[in-house]
Amino acid sequence: MTEERSEQPPSLEQVETLSELLRIGKDEMNLAEFPMTSLSDRPIAGETSLKFEDQIYDDRKKKIILRKRIIEGSKEYGLPTATDDAVILALIQLTKLKNSFSSREVDFTRHELITLLNWPNKGQSYDRIALSLHRLAGVTYHFENSWWDNRRKAWMSKIFGIIDNVDLNDSRETDGQGALFCSRIVWNQTVLDSFQAGYLRSLDFHLAISFKHVISMRIYRFMGKRFHLQPEWTFDLKDFACEHIGLARNYEGGVQLVRKLKPAIEELEGVGFLAPLPENERFSKKGRDWSIRLIQPSPALTSFAETPPVSEAATPPLVSDLVQRGITKAIAEELVQRHSAEMIQQKLDVFDWLVEKQDKRAAKNPAGFLRRAIETDYATPKGFESRAERQARAAAQHQAERKAAEERRRQHEQEAKRQRANAYIKQLGQAERLALEAEALAAATPEQRENYDSHVMARFRDTLMLAMLRDYVAEKLDREQVPAEA
Repeated sequence: MTEERSEQPPSLEQVETLSELLRIGKDEMNLAEFPMTSLSDRPIAGETSLKFEDQIYDDRKKKIILRKRIIEGSKEYGLPTATDDAVILALIQLTKLKNSFSSREVDFTRHELITLLNWPNKGQSYDRIALSLHRLAGVTYHFENSWWDNRRKAWMSKIFGIIDNVDLNDSRETDGQGALFCSRIVWNQTVLDSFQAGYLRSLDFHLAISFKHVISMRIYRFMGKRFHLQPEWTFDLKDFACEHIGLARNYEGGVQLVRKLKPAIEELEGVGFLAPLPENERFSKKGRDWSIRLIQPSPALTSFAETPPVSEAATPPLVSDLVQRGITKAIAEELVQRHSAEMIQQKLDVFDWLVEKQDKRAAKNPAGFLRRAIETDYATPKGFESRAERQARAAAQHQAERKAAEERRRQHEQEAKRQRANAYIKQLGQAERLALEAEALAAATPEQRENYDSHVMARFRDTLMLAMLRDYVAEKLDREQVPAEA
C-alpha cells in the first residue's frame, strides 16, 4: 500500500477540500510574536509609525536582550490596519495552497482572497483588498533583535518589507474565456526563507478570521505560538497587552487594560482556546504591578491542529495524531492496529523534533518518513531531545526571564522611589530638612548610627546623612501615598 499524495495544490473551487485544509492552516511565528499592524480598522491621521518591544533572555548570548519591532507606513496609505492583518494571514494560506511555500511569487485573484476571508463578493470587498495590498507593499518593518532565524537558531536584526512587489491586475471581469485575470504578490526573501525553514505553526484559519473582536485574533496567534512551548503562561499585563497584542500605552492602570481585554478573553474561552478562569485568577495585582495568566485547556502541546473536526470525535487519539501529520486515515488505522501505542508515540515525538529542526530526513516527504519510521522501528537519532525535555528547558528559560523581569521591575521601582525622595528633599526649607534629618537619625539602624557617629567616617557624614534621609523620606512617602487604582 503506498502513501496517497496530491501532485498539484488543490483548486480553490474544491470547497470541501479547501475547508479541511484551512482547518489546519499556517502562521509564520515571527509575524505572531509582535503585532504587524495597528488594532484600528483604518489608518489614524498623523500616526506614521508603531513600536513594540520587550526583553527576553537569549540563551545563545547568555544575557537579557532588548527586542524591538518598528513599523513605518507610507505617507500615501499610512500604517497597516487590523484588516491588513487578516489579509496577511490569508496570503500565507494562499501560499501554502498554491505552491507549498516553494516560491515567493504567488498568483491569485482577489475573488480567491475574498473567499478565504469570507467577505461578501461585491465591489467594496475588492476595493478593501486593493487598498490593503497597497498599504502592505508600502510598509517598512525594522526588526531589532526580533526576527528569529530558524536555521541559525538566533535572533537577528533586519529591515525589510514583508511584500516586495504587488501586481494588481484582476477584477471581477474575466479574460473572455471564463477565467479571472490574475494578480501576484512577491514575498520578501527573508519571509520565504522563514517559511521554508519551518518557522511555522498550525492554526485553524477559519476560526482565526471568524472572531468578533480584533484582539481575539491577536491573542489567538500570539498565544498559539507560546502554547507550543508550555501550556500555562503568566505575563506582566502591560507588557502583554501593549507590546504583544498592540493596545495603546496611554491606558492608566491595570483596570483599563483588563476592561479592554476581557471581551476577547471571554470569546477565546467560549471557543475552547483558553481555559476559563475566575477574574481574580486571570488578572492579579501586586503593588502597582498587574499580571495576566493564560492556560491552554488541553495539556497536550502540539504544533499541529488545535481543534479536531466534529466528524472525527470518535477517532482514536493516535489515529488523529497520525492524520494531523499527513498520513491518510486508512493507513493510520492500519499502523495503530499493527504497532504498539508506546512505539508509535515515541516515533511521533521523534518526528515532531525532526520537523522542528528542519531535518532533511523528514523534510522531503514528512508523512512518508513518519510511516516508514513506524514500520521499520526507526532508531532514535543522535542528539534527540524528548518533548518533556524541550518543555522543561523552555520552562526553565521562561522562569529565568520572569526572574530577570522581576529584578528589572524592582530596580525601576527603587530608582523611582529614590528620585521621588530626592525631589521631596530638594524642595524642603532648612528648618524642615533639619527636622527630618533628626527623625531619620532617630529611625536609623544601630549599624547606620554607629557609622554616622564614627570618627573614621566623619568626613563622609553628610553623605551618610543624605542616604539615611533619602531612605526615610522614601518610606514616609510610601506610607502617606493614596492607594493605587483597585
